[in-house]
Formats: sequence, C-alpha cells, structure tokens
Amino acid sequence: MFTASSYLEVHVPDHAIDASAAKLWQALVRKAEDPVGVVPGATHCRILSRDDDSGFVREVVINGETIRERVTLTAPIQVKFTRLDSPGNEGWIENGISRSDGRLCLVFTAAVNLRTASVGSFEGAETGQAFVDAYTRAMTAVRDEVERSSRAENETALYPQPTIATEHADPGTVSLLRRYYEAKNGQAVDDTMACFSLELSAYTDATLGWKIAGFEAEKALYSEYMPRWGEGRSYPTRIIGGPRGAIVAMTDTPELFGGEIHALGCVDICDGKITRWVDYWDSAGFDKETFEKYAVPDEKYPSSFGERPDENAADPVMVEACHSLHRVLQGEADLAKLFAYDAVYEDMALRALFVGRSAIERYVRRINRLAPFAAGSTVRHIVGSRLGGGYEWSASPEHGPRAGIIALELNDAGLVSRVTMAYDSGRLSSEAKSNLIALSAD
Repeated sequence: MFTASSYLEVHVPDHAIDASAAKLWQALVRKAEDPVGVVPGATHCRILSRDDDSGFVREVVINGETIRERVTLTAPIQVKFTRLDSPGNEGWIENGISRSDGRLCLVFTAAVNLRTASVGSFEGAETGQAFVDAYTRAMTAVRDEVERSSRAENETALYPQPTIATEHADPGTVSLLRRYYEAKNGQAVDDTMACFSLELSAYTDATLGWKIAGFEAEKALYSEYMPRWGEGRSYPTRIIGGPRGAIVAMTDTPELFGGEIHALGCVDICDGKITRWVDYWDSAGFDKETFEKYAVPDEKYPSSFGERPDENAADPVMVEACHSLHRVLQGEADLAKLFAYDAVYEDMALRALFVGRSAIERYVRRINRLAPFAAGSTVRHIVGSRLGGGYEWSASPEHGPRAGIIALELNDAGLVSRVTMAYDSGRLSSEAKSNLIALSAD
C-alpha cells in the first residue's frame, strides 16, 4: 500500500477566502463528476448511481484502465474516492479544503495499491512519485481555476487586493498580521488595538520621525486618523519571519496620509501581540508640501525607536546572517559565501534591482563606501527566523538618511535568496543620490 499526502496553498486576497473556499468545493465536485481535461490521462467518466447529495458511484477511464469508485461528498471540505472491485489496485484518495491561520489550502491524501503502468500515469503508476506528480497536476488545475476567478473579480475594485507572499513567514505571525490589517481597513480601532500588547513600547515612522510611545497613544492616533481614510486601504504584500519578530512589506494608499507609501515595517511580537512597530519608506515620490506637513523637525527626530538593547528574540541563524550581510556591505566579508547563486537584491529607495550573485557582488563593491547602509553604519535591531527576517540600521552622521531597514529571505541551505532595502532617499543630498543611481548601472 502506497501512502502520500501533500498540499497546495491557494493564493487569494484575505477578503476573498470565504468565497474562494466555496468555489474550491464546487471545483472539486465538478472534477469528481467529470475529470476529463483536469486529471491526467482521464478520457471518459460516467456516473452509475447517486446517493442524494452525499455522493455517487462513478466509472472512470484513466490511461486506458476502467476503474469504479464510490465518491463520498462531505460538504464543504472533503471529497473521498474509494475504489471498488479493483483487485490489486485497492485504496482511497481524499481531496480536502483546509483553512488554518488565515491560509486556504487544497490537501491531497492517498492510500492505494499501485499496479505497474507507464511512468506518469494517474491511477496506476510505476513509481509513487509519478503518482503524486500526476495528482498534483490535477489539484493545481483546480487551484488555478479558483485563483483566476478571484483575480478577475478584484480587477473591478478601486484597489486590487494582492496576494500576500508568506513562504518565508511563520503561520501564526501571518494570522496576527492578517487580523491587524483586516481590522485596520475596517477602521475598527478596538479590533486593531487588540493586535497590540498593552506593553507596546512604541510605534515609529522612521521617515516622518514620528514616535508614538505606548498603547494609549497609539490608540489615540488611530482614533484620530481612521475616520479620515474613506476608501483608503493599508495592506501587506509580503511577510517575512516570525514568530517573535517579522518584517512586513506593505502599501498605504493616498487616502491615509496624502500620498502612496510602499514601506517595510519591523514588527516585534511577544505572546502573539505586537510590542513594537517601525515603518521605513522613501519620501522621494511624496508631495513635498504634504511630507513637510507630517514630518517632525530635524531637532525633534527621535534618537531611538523603542528597541530594547537587552532584548533580541531573533533566531541565531538570522542574527548571524544579518551581521554577515552588514560586514559584506562594509566591504569586510566575502559576499559569495552568503548569497545564493540566483539571489535577488532590491533597493526600494533607488528603484534598483539586481539578479544573480555576481551582479550583486559587483554592485556592492561599487557602493560600499557611499551607501548609507554600508560604511560607518551600525546594526540597530534584528528580527526573524531561519526562514527570513532582517535588521534595522543606523547611518553614520555624514549620510542623510538616519536609519533604514534590510529584509532577508533565506533558502533551505541558509543562504540569502533575497535582500530588500528601504530608507528615505529624500534625505540624501542631490549629489549623493545621483552618484548612487549612476552606480546602479552595471
């Protein structure tokens, strides 16, 4: 008896999970009733009898082999195929829908006898892996159908709802941040604050120089600004790290603060609650008058962002990766030992992107004496896990931006697969920014 289990995450916007789960169920039932064109090798299927809404018996021809199965429908979560009259090919297959920690998944489980057949066949397979690969293709077709439907529906929205990249994130952290953004977009102050610890040290906008110290001050801020947001939205596009600290890539639409913001936020977490949050973004494309309206004067810019020097809950693997990257950016270590071969490097402030370790290495050599996150900078705070995270940095006095953040994603070998920089290039001198942009040309 060969056994297997796998799953596929279904990427749909948070607000569409309920509707998408219903569509998944409908798609699984359709596949069970007529697998032709969905299941590899399926050429014919007829339903022999039905048991009301609880299931039916079908006869299906796959790769030339006729198989009878009882199909049991447990709405809205599971379709089970039990083989009938199949000596030597007995067993069952289950297709399920799982919802956990804000994620929607298709789950495939099987326990079957496999008779020798051509490699890649569906019901009978020469190898277990070929069986799993064939069934995964069928499940992928179901998932893709639902994702396409979700995207089409969202094209009519004022702001399309993006899929959140969570491959390098802890599920519990993803769930917390989904709840936070759902409450924030619902302009529900109490529900938003329920995601924060009463021991919140501070919310800081490092670009504007805002430092809102404490739970009650943060609640007062949301109470003041949320009613003004109208149709505006704030949403994450990528979550990295957890469970005790993470970095979130996010977008604020112009209704919130007068201009579009694409930021990286550093989030500290304790016992499932947010204890500290710092946003970093580039003001270069922001309306100057609006920015000056919100930004604090230079003399009032905070010297700290609520980090606690004696508290570092990041995974040791991430701590080492961050310090290694910091040494690389200062020209003190070998980049090749840290980065994956096909790594991606992006600087959100300079709108610069490099793909491949060799291209990244050449670029870092050109800018490691000029960039604010390189020579003379210091590591301020580290968050994250073995999957991903990053660090906040403080610049040396001669650089314009006082602080910034670097997000890291790690592959299975512990190498850096993606780096993302965020800081305020609006604080660079015109000459310094021009030089850095020129050095972006390889």
